[in-house]
Amino acid sequence: YAGEIDRHQSLHEKAIEYYSQAIKYGELQATLPMGWYYEGGVSVEKDYKKAFLLYKKAYEEGNLSSAFYLGRMYYFGRGTEENDAKAFRLFSEASQNGYKDVNCFLGRMYGYGVKGVVESNAEKAIEYLSDVSEAYEVDAWYNMGCIYANEKRMDDAMIWLKKAAEAGDERAEKVIKQIQNPQEFLREQAEEGKDPNAMIRYAAFVFSNPEQGGFTKAIETITRANQLFPDDLNVKE
Repeated sequence: YAGEIDRHQSLHEKAIEYYSQAIKYGELQATLPMGWYYEGGVSVEKDYKKAFLLYKKAYEEGNLSSAFYLGRMYYFGRGTEENDAKAFRLFSEASQNGYKDVNCFLGRMYGYGVKGVVESNAEKAIEYLSDVSEAYEVDAWYNMGCIYANEKRMDDAMIWLKKAAEAGDERAEKVIKQIQNPQEFLREQAEEGKDPNAMIRYAAFVFSNPEQGGFTKAIETITRANQLFPDDLNVKE
């Protein structure tokens, strides 16, 4: 199959030409790789809508692998409206067919729960996250750490968060810092001035702890939060 040969040799433009011709002549196995090109914007202009329609067509024609890619479009709202229920159904189907890339997404959904779709289930989340493809390993380690932390299993949480951090996951580094020194982490978040909720929590903390700045520091932080987020906060001094 010429398109497959050219794609794997990184001759993307020629592969796209072959795939386009193949689709015109009814070779529907070309729809999935064409979806990859449009989703990634490789040698074509990125077009989520076209990618979504190609994945949908591949799925409707019985391409088992396409369930993951179509589900991912619903999950992120790419080329279509975000729909967690459809994403969950497609992810579950892909997982049953042995497609391990999808297990990281299912692990997240079970781990944190999705209102009206799936209730939080830490045990099932860990089961899925423990069986992912290599491409999603680091993300799975990070999510396992967070889920264990939510379950107050801090020793297990630190094992997986450290593993993710060692692999370069900056999110894991932040969570480790939050666990090890929550007060310092909250102070850093407040000083960054990117999260109004963190700023308000920090103000409440210093107000209750005079040695950390007390009333003066609390008012200073709330004032700055009001200046940075006038539409999100309405805290009177």
